Order: sequence, then C-alpha cells, then structure tokens
Amino acid sequence: MLTVNSILGTQDDPSLGAELHAHEHSGTLEHVHLSREDLARRRMRVESDQGTEVLIGLPRDCRLFDGAVLHLTDANAIVV
Repeated sequence: MLTVNSILGTQDDPSLGAELHAHEHSGTLEHVHLSREDLARRRMRVESDQGTEVLIGLPRDCRLFDGAVLHLTDANAIVV
C-alpha cells in the first residue's frame, strides 16, 4: 500500500508534464477517481484504476483537487 502525505503538484504543471506524459504513453499513469464529497476529505483509503491501494493522509491546510499529482516516481504516477 502506498501512503501519500502531500500533493506534489498539478498535472498541468509544466515541470511535471513531461514525466506524466511519459507515464501516460508507457501505461504507468494511474488515476484515482473521487466524488466531489471525497475531494473535501483529507484522510481515506482508495484504489487506483490499476489496482494500487493508496492511503491518503493530508495535513489540514492541504486539499485534494482534480488533477492533483499524488505520486510520481520512475515506476509510476498517480493523479486524482
């Protein structure tokens, strides 16, 4: 299970764009689909569209949003 304690940025951020684009083409870009109500939550357990379990525990001053990059490594990326 992957634990996420911060948001790395937005998928529209040019500094993250090239890496996310590469993951999209290689099939390693994963998405977490959340309802509007879940976007307001800071702590939850979810599963990506490729089956990766993600435990989200964000600080009080951090909010989830559509396009939030939760995880980015050479192996894969996870975006809301």
